[in-house]
Amino acid sequence: MCTSWDNFKGILLDVEQRFIPLKRKCESKRCKPVWMSNEALKSVRRKHKVFQRYKNKDHPAVQAANRKAARKIKSAKRKFERKLADNIKQDKKSFYAYARSKSKCITQVDSLINSNNKLLNTDIEIVECFNEYFSSVFTAEDCSDIPKTPDIFSPSNHSPCV
Repeated sequence: MCTSWDNFKGILLDVEQRFIPLKRKCESKRCKPVWMSNEALKSVRRKHKVFQRYKNKDHPAVQAANRKAARKIKSAKRKFERKLADNIKQDKKSFYAYARSKSKCITQVDSLINSNNKLLNTDIEIVECFNEYFSSVFTAEDCSDIPKTPDIFSPSNHSPCV
């Protein structure tokens, strides 16, 4: 049974490596914020084109393009945030991810005091302390009474697909 799993796992990993493309991290200039709509992006690009043409921020065409882009950006942000708020009951993860991205502080575990009042500084000590706590909270299941599943992949049950 173990060899069947190893074979399947090997084939799956090989197929994954050959056919699933790696996600490329986009450069900061090309990435658009999650709230940016295509319409807002289009007006921002138009604003840049108009400025490149006149090279003067006081020109009426540049000022009009700037105002229009600012309006579109504000509208896109408002629409995105309203959509997040409306869907919070079904999709809490997206809402909290967006709220966390707006936060200026980064939350992380710095140091910890265990039950013996000892200060833990290293990552390994902190992880072991959390592991000890969570393993003490949860109950262990009785693994001796697990029913045996029938081996459906045995050669006697296998009929070739035609």
